[in-house]
Amino acid sequence: MRIKIKLYYDNGTKPKIVTTGDITELEAIWAKECLFTGLHDKNGKEIYEGDILARGMVADLPYEVEWLNNGWFYSDGDMIDDTRDDVVIGNSFENPELLLNK
Repeated sequence: MRIKIKLYYDNGTKPKIVTTGDITELEAIWAKECLFTGLHDKNGKEIYEGDILARGMVADLPYEVEWLNNGWFYSDGDMIDDTRDDVVIGNSFENPELLLNK
């Protein structure tokens, strides 16, 4: 089983990753690692913890993806079970302004 993660610094930028053979080095310590949910949006884009989604019928409201109580949830508390109509519009590290008007 492969575990996929995305890494972010506190300022929202991604760390530089250098791979040489089997060794991967990170430029610095990151602020947050974001797990891949195993889900994809309607365009086939992978959905990670911390991503911001436009949810199907309520696309005017952004929702952050969170891990709570052994499951993936939208930031409004609804469990994520079907993402066929959702679209990843950003993430809470690089695009925090998307959540400000919620």
